[in-house]
Amino acid sequence: MQLTQSLKIDGRGDKAKISCQDCQHDFGPQSSNWKNTAHMTEQPMNSMGTPYTTGEGVLLRSFSCPTCGLLLDTELAMTEDEFLEDIIFE
Repeated sequence: MQLTQSLKIDGRGDKAKISCQDCQHDFGPQSSNWKNTAHMTEQPMNSMGTPYTTGEGVLLRSFSCPTCGLLLDTELAMTEDEFLEDIIFE
């Protein structure tokens, strides 16, 4: 089952794990937030040029696979915000 375009879920129930679509890197159980084990970079939106000028503290977070480098997701957040979570409802 696909979680996102670049992440898949292997297994079902308590044994379901999230993995990279390209290299099968294991991000842990589906019940945890995979972003905690991904490679993450943050860049202030104000540093990206005029079309992206925002208030202070707005970040672009990029999450990639620590094994193959595939870009997995991006999100906008305030400096102190926790990571957004991807949830599949069955």
